[in-house]
Amino acid sequence: MDHKIKQQDTFDYYFNTKTSKQEITITEKIKVILNYRNPSPKKQNKIIEEIQQAVNDFKIFADLKYIKSSEKPLEIYIFDNNEDYQHYGKEKGLGTEGGKFYSGNPPTIYVYQQGNVFNLKHEFTHYLTNINITNEAHLPTILKEGIADYIEYFSDNKFNAQANSIDLTEDEIKSKNISEFLKLKYSNDFHENAKVYKVGLALTMYLKAKKPELLKNLLHNENPEKYLELIKNENDNFKNWLNENNSDNAMQKINALEVTKGEFIASKKEIIDGEIKNVNYYTADIKSLETKEFVGKFATVEYKGYGNYIRCYNAASRDYFDIKITGDYHYLKLIKNNNNEIKLVFTNEDGTKYFTDSYEYQHKLKIRSKNF
Repeated sequence: MDHKIKQQDTFDYYFNTKTSKQEITITEKIKVILNYRNPSPKKQNKIIEEIQQAVNDFKIFADLKYIKSSEKPLEIYIFDNNEDYQHYGKEKGLGTEGGKFYSGNPPTIYVYQQGNVFNLKHEFTHYLTNINITNEAHLPTILKEGIADYIEYFSDNKFNAQANSIDLTEDEIKSKNISEFLKLKYSNDFHENAKVYKVGLALTMYLKAKKPELLKNLLHNENPEKYLELIKNENDNFKNWLNENNSDNAMQKINALEVTKGEFIASKKEIIDGEIKNVNYYTADIKSLETKEFVGKFATVEYKGYGNYIRCYNAASRDYFDIKITGDYHYLKLIKNNNNEIKLVFTNEDGTKYFTDSYEYQHKLKIRSKNF
């Protein structure tokens, strides 16, 4: 009885019970055996799509004419979750890491699901690097991990991960240099270990963007020491690049916008902290973060349908107009106003009359004696 229970608590039991094994051949004739526990067809397609994307991205990154594959098919084991990964994978040397690649015959990848399959492209890149980069064994740890993270984020363009790596490295380079970075190793300390990946990604991004020939020579020459020395000489240039591409500057480069207080709309009494106070309302203007140029502004009017009407409600002034859906003015037209701004207005069916010219609108303006 005890023996039987013990057998069920093993890696082999986990992947031999309710397990799907799928043998596929992806782009570049790479053979892969996927081992997982009954994923949905959508999840299966996503897994295949990700590893094929990794192959295509790696081929571009490493400037390869073609991709080589291993003699035996690559085995990929996908656990249902992180807990199963750690529990059933401990006999395979798995722990708290986000995934693991073992070179060998056959080469093997262990990953787990966390929404999608966590770090799948990262670990698959380790496989591609191992097979296709001649001097992979001599590359510093941070460059191996940097390359894997680069491919992980290459297609998805995950700004947060990339900017976070640059910001951390910019802070680290104040007291360290590239020579010290290249000596970084895995650590049981979470923050120290994170530097291996984040500094590695930042350095890989720099080399690919600014020194592609140096990166190419590093990857495709049997003796990388000469090129590692050249990389060490890039310290000042790397520091400048980090500053130019940190999250603050990157936000400006991707045309980030900011919201500022605009023109005065109205003033009204509101209850704030139990007291009646006068509150001023303004438009919320949108400007370019880099140039401060005015881009537009948020609408001050809400549009809601109720019954047979469209209610146009100004939250600041609390004015509203109701437009009957079956009436004359339930059509829309883009116009350019006197300030050369593009506006969307309610019109009649042929667009020749605007709701603002209607009797209903003008009559209400006279009654309220205020602008809407």
